[in-house]
Order: sequence, then structure tokens, then C-alpha cells
Amino acid sequence: MRGIQLGTLLMWLVPAMAGAGTLTSASFLTVPLSVRQAGMGEVGAGGTDVLRSWCNPALLAMQETHGEVAAGGASMFGEQASLGFGAGWALGPDWTVGAFLASTGISVEELDAAGIETKKSVSQDNMAFGPAVAWQWDWLAFGVAGRYITESIGGFSDSAMAGDIGAAARWGSLSLATSLRNLAGSLYKAGNDTVILPRELRAGAAYFLDSPGLSGGVEYATFLSGSSAPPDTLNCGVEWWPAKMFGLRAGLVQTMVSGGPPMVFTAGLTGVYHGIALDYAISTHDIGLSNRASLSWAFGGNRTGAAEAAPQAAVKTEVIKPAPIAGTTLESSVAAKPAAVSATPLTMAVAEFVAAGVPAEDSARLAEILRSALAGTSRYVVFDRQAMNKVLAGQSLPRKGCAEEGCAIRAGRLLKVQRMLVASLDNAGTYILIVRMVDPAAGRTVYTDSVSGRRMAELEAGVRSLAVQMGKQPR
Repeated sequence: MRGIQLGTLLMWLVPAMAGAGTLTSASFLTVPLSVRQAGMGEVGAGGTDVLRSWCNPALLAMQETHGEVAAGGASMFGEQASLGFGAGWALGPDWTVGAFLASTGISVEELDAAGIETKKSVSQDNMAFGPAVAWQWDWLAFGVAGRYITESIGGFSDSAMAGDIGAAARWGSLSLATSLRNLAGSLYKAGNDTVILPRELRAGAAYFLDSPGLSGGVEYATFLSGSSAPPDTLNCGVEWWPAKMFGLRAGLVQTMVSGGPPMVFTAGLTGVYHGIALDYAISTHDIGLSNRASLSWAFGGNRTGAAEAAPQAAVKTEVIKPAPIAGTTLESSVAAKPAAVSATPLTMAVAEFVAAGVPAEDSARLAEILRSALAGTSRYVVFDRQAMNKVLAGQSLPRKGCAEEGCAIRAGRLLKVQRMLVASLDNAGTYILIVRMVDPAAGRTVYTDSVSGRRMAELEAGVRSLAVQMGKQPR
């Protein structure tokens, strides 16, 4: 019985070589590379791991670190194995590039017309690889990908070029994503049949609740051509991060065809340590279980957060000299007023700190201390935290906070403030806070400094002193 079921599976993967019509092959292209996506019912919307970009290149723009590489594999039904690789690198706050590779192979016993094993095996091998690029503008991102595809069935092989296009959007906790995949001509001719790639349209939405670390999503996948294409599916899933280093997932995949395969249930988990993540997912099928695992490394620091090397960063301060007063030289103006503080306070906002190894409540309290201390200098009019979050809630800024120049400039322009202050807080035995103040209009950093302490009380005192120092900075 198992041989007949596996034979049926191969017939789905390898189209029949007789009759006239349009058939679909290389269906492995529709299978997600991301193990996290697989564990979440194959929902891609809202995801930030690099391998999700296989199903939608626009999701590259949602990558949270400067760089990420991942490799994974799967064992399906004891007869099929697959491998995948993905890499992404942020060229700046707006552009991200990536590259992907996927391969799969299956070998099963050949069946005759009566369903009896012929003692011969039939094998199919596929591979696809190519680059991708994504561009983000405010809350909206677009992406394109190209790939070279090869297919080998027995002694026959052929190849084709294909492309994907995708879009993704994020307003606060809501994420939307859609992609049109495998846009290409025919893969090869099989008798009177034209064998094409599975042209797939995916559309989904996800919602993220920050306080419990819980998110849920739904996605629909439909196929636009090919009489032997896989059936449409409705995918649903949830993800929960009870701790920063550990995540859990569950989902289901419902085939939208009468008499089709039964509902598939999925589950998965992730462990993360210093940017290295191990992911596992399992899914049920009527012919067996599918097991998937991947290993990824996120590096280069948070592209809109704290860099990993920040605790060792040298402290440097750039001071902008005041413009000369009419009728005087710049030197005499500075000599007359060493502090050169403008009579009109500057508007400023202080973003939530990007914290590593520090409880969220401690990080929030420290940010509030800095806001109060800066307002007390009379040098700045500081944005209220709740008012700031309300303005930024509908924008495509990272959920984990902001600590780098590009993110600070974008946030400052949205808030329409003259200065934007962001910071990273790390605890590696000693608390280290690194602050960066940017001029959003000029698009550059005007001040950086750091404070350290072995106890939180020492850090709080250092933050107050830092605010006094910043209050003395010229305009």
C-alpha cells in the first residue's frame, strides 16, 4: 500500500508523458525553504528570517540584521530529501540583496498500470538557484528574484529561467504580503504536452502582539496555470516567543479541493543563542511525516538596532560649531559665548532602547530617566513617550527598537523633530549604554557617547550626567 501511495506522490511530482495539454512540473518550487514558515502552517507574511524570502523576495527588506545566512534540509516520507540555502545582506536602510538555492530528490518504486511494483525505481532531481533584491520605502517593500531551474527525470533533463515578484507592507503590528512566483515559459515538451513551472500567487496577513510575543497569520496560495498543478491551499499558523531565546509554532494547511489530501498539521520550535538559531519543524501527511531542520546565523548587528560590537565602540563626539553672528567672525562669536546655546530649545525624541541581556522594564525605565533629564536641561523640548509611539505605530520601523543612524533619521523625520536620540543597552557583566543623536534634516549623526556601570544604579547616575553634557552641546 505504501508503494502505491508513494507512486501516486511521484505522479504528482512528475507529470504524465502522454495526452495533450499543459502540465506542471518542478513543484518543489512551491515548498517553503524556511523551517519557521513550515512550522507555522507555511504562512510567510510577517516573517523576518531570510529563508522566507524564497516565497516572497520583498520579505528581504524585513530582515532585522545587517546580514543573515541559513542552511536547512528536510526528510519527507522516508523517500524524499531536500536541501536549501539562503543569504541576505542589507546595503543600507532601504536596499537588501540575497541569494538562494534549493534542491530536492525523490526515488520510488515504479508501478505498472495495475499498481504493481515493477522492481525498478523512478527518480526525479530538481535544483534552483539565483539572486534577489528588495527595496523598502517607508512602510512598503518590493522585491524581485531570478532563478535558474534544472530538472532531471531518469535519463532526461532540461532547464529554464524563472522570476518572482513580491510586495510586503507593515503598519505597526499588522503585516501584509503577496507574491507572484515562477514566472517563466515552458520547462520542456513531453510528447504532446507542454510542461511548465507552477505559477503561484500567494497572499497573506499576520498580526503581532508585542507584550506576549505572540503572532498569528493566514495565507492563501493558488496556482494560475497547469492542469497537474498542486491544489490551492489555505494556510493558518501561530508563533509564540515565551523568551528571547526560544520560540514555538503551530499551524495547519487545508487543501481547497474536494476529495483532496487531508488537512496537514504542522509544529515547530526555535532556539537562539548569540545570533545563531536552530529551527525544527514537523508536519503530518497521509503518507508519512515530514521533518525539517535549519541552522542560521544573523550577524553584523541589528540593521535598525544595536550592533553586536557596540560595547567595544570607541566614544567619540562631533560638535557642530555655531554659525557666526552678524558683524562678527566665527571665532569672536564662539569666544563671546563658549556654550553657544540657542535661546530656542530644540525639539527631540528619545526612542526605546535596543536592549540585550537587560529586562525590558529596566531598559524602559532608563529611557524615561534620560527623557526627564534632557527635558530638565531646558535645552530640549522632549517628545512624550506615548505620543511618540502613537506616531510611529503605523510605520515600518523595527519592533525591537532603533539604535542606528538610518533608522534614527527615518524616525526623526516621521516625528518632525530637530534631534532624534537612539541607544543600545548591553549587559555583558557590565552595563554599557551607547547613545547616538542625529539631525534628521541633515541626515547625519551629530553626537555619540557611552555610559557604563556594574550596577543599574551606577548606570542611572551616568545617564543623568550624560543628559547634562548633552544640554551643553551647541546647536
